[in-house]
Amino acid sequence: MQAGVIGPQPNFGLYVDSGFQYQLLEQIPSSSFYNTRPLVGQ
Repeated sequence: MQAGVIGPQPNFGLYVDSGFQYQLLEQIPSSSFYNTRPLVGQ
């Protein structure tokens, strides 16, 4: 996994560093998840 600070995004109104972003470098096996439920929109 890689993590880093989100840089400025002027096109979206964000002019300073803010928050973090994450990137998985490998797929997490489905066996790592249990008791899953579908997400339901409102």
